[in-house]
Amino acid sequence: MTHKQTYLKLYSSLKDRLERLSADNPIELALLVFFAALLLVVSLSIPYYSASFYENVLVESHGMLLDLLIIGVFVYWLDSLGDKKREMRRYQEEIDDYLNWQSHEATYRIIGNVRRLNRENVTEIHLENAYLPQANLITVILDGANLQGASLPEANLQQARLVNADLRGACLQGANLSKANLRGAKLQGASHWESSALELFLNEAKAHLKVTDLQGANLREAVLANANLRGTNLQGVDLWNADLEGANLHRANLRGASLWEADLRASELQSANLQRANLRSANLRAANLKEADLQSARLQRADLQSAELSGAKLQKARLQEANLQHANLQRAYLHGANLRNAILDEAQLAGVRYNRETRWPDTFDPDQAGAIFDDDSSLDPINGPASNSTLATNGKTAI
Repeated sequence: MTHKQTYLKLYSSLKDRLERLSADNPIELALLVFFAALLLVVSLSIPYYSASFYENVLVESHGMLLDLLIIGVFVYWLDSLGDKKREMRRYQEEIDDYLNWQSHEATYRIIGNVRRLNRENVTEIHLENAYLPQANLITVILDGANLQGASLPEANLQQARLVNADLRGACLQGANLSKANLRGAKLQGASHWESSALELFLNEAKAHLKVTDLQGANLREAVLANANLRGTNLQGVDLWNADLEGANLHRANLRGASLWEADLRASELQSANLQRANLRSANLRAANLKEADLQSARLQRADLQSAELSGAKLQKARLQEANLQHANLQRAYLHGANLRNAILDEAQLAGVRYNRETRWPDTFDPDQAGAIFDDDSSLDPINGPASNSTLATNGKTAI
């Protein structure tokens, strides 16, 4: 074997060794290169060393100690960040493992990992198709989370933050969303128990969406300002003190809903079904209730100033002490309605129909205001024909 072949073989062997180290143990390779360079530099520099050289080395060594301390702290910080990232990735991976698994164990494990991620300020959690019935999710923060197709029947989401969360196709039947913040949430797609396709546009979101059925949901004090809930099924929903200012509820089904003290200023409620709804002390100033069905609705002390109520069905509605200043009630139906102590200053009542059971404020003359006595048209679609047991004098109900 010639010297050239020997050198080539040595070079090839060294190259293979370096490649293996680079792949298997890069730190060992770095140390090997460092010590090789150190040996080369020191061996070539020995003839030139002097006393002053060693003094300079000692000075540099002291500076190097500080450098090592700073670098060590920095490396430790980076390593701790890496540990935290790995830990959060593990939590999300555990959640992913339990998605689509319909068992109580899966529910508990998902909830636990969600809360751990929340402690690390992680909110954009992937929970698509998660099985979370009756889950205790009080105060959880799921801003921007993916909850598409999640099963959340009777889940407790009180005070939860779901800002910009994706809840399209989620099952929320009977869920408690008291004080929950749903600003910008996406709720597209009908639930498996309801076939209705409904649109939602929460808090000026950029895309038109379809909402799940929220029948019976608890939305007490929920923020739904400017929401487009057109045609939404909100039957029996608890919206006590909810913010629905400027909301679009055109043709929405709010039958039996609780809207006590709700803010509905300038809301769109044309042709909405509000039969038996509780609107006591609600703020409906400048709301559009044209042709809305308010039969047997409770509107005591409601603020209806400048509201549009033309053609509205108010049979047997309770309007005691309601403020109807400047309201437009033309062609509305007030058969059996109770307007005792209501404020009707400058209200438009031309063509309003009432019967002997209608109760007006003391000293108020409905005929002079343009109302029409229509005792033969007192049919109530809810309870059938109105009773004629109460006597009337001059078109007013006698007490």
